[in-house]
Amino acid sequence: MRGVRCICDAGNALRRVFLGSPVVRPAPPSFLVGRQLTPVAPARHTFAATRNASSSFRRPSQRKGPGNDDDGGSGRKAAKHKLGRLPRDEEITWPILELVQTDGTRGPPTPTPQLLLKVNPRTESLVVVALPDPKAADSPQYPLCKIVNKVAEEQARRERRKSERLKAVQLKELELNWAIDPHDMEHRLRKMRGWLEKGMRVEVLLMNKKHKRAATREEAKEALRKVRNALSEVPGAKEVGNGDGELGKSLKLRFDGPVGGIPSKDATPAAGDG
Repeated sequence: MRGVRCICDAGNALRRVFLGSPVVRPAPPSFLVGRQLTPVAPARHTFAATRNASSSFRRPSQRKGPGNDDDGGSGRKAAKHKLGRLPRDEEITWPILELVQTDGTRGPPTPTPQLLLKVNPRTESLVVVALPDPKAADSPQYPLCKIVNKVAEEQARRERRKSERLKAVQLKELELNWAIDPHDMEHRLRKMRGWLEKGMRVEVLLMNKKHKRAATREEAKEALRKVRNALSEVPGAKEVGNGDGELGKSLKLRFDGPVGGIPSKDATPAAGDG
């Protein structure tokens, strides 16, 4: 007689313990039976696609450009912010400009490429000099431009910088007490003469300082005499005006040194120049 296999043998018991019950998948719906489904590839989400999509849906008032800014469409803020100055030559993005003639009159509105053809790029530049201002009644409709000579423009820029540097160092100030000690007075006047000999302007302020002895009227007159006497010792130096203030109280004097100064070999050394 054949042996009967037990349905509860060790193999089946272990399989149920470690693998669990078999997973029974539900049958597909009846309307899908017999159909072949095409798998759909997952969509790829990229930063570039998001940026392009967001820019395409930007409101017209938010789109930037020379003709559509927060200042009424003139491009004033954009041009100055990016360059630190108004644009020139290929930097100009406005399609139409008005050329300022040599006599100061404005020409008719002209396409920018046509104006650029008039410029010799080796020696000249087309420079925007003014932009439309919606708030001004006499504002031009289009940006104004000029054709400038590069060499002359660079020379004018250098002269302007030189003049600014000279203005920064050519003015000196000197404070004196009416009752100043004679030794201190001579030291200060020597410094003043040195500045004047360099062609500088010197402003001398005579005053009564706090916590100092008040000078008598005679002492004040003597101090003023010494200051003007020191001025006369510098050839070409002169006093500008008659002074502002009152003797013995507060008096400001302005002296100008000779134009161009005195050559260093003939000048008096200034003690403590600064």
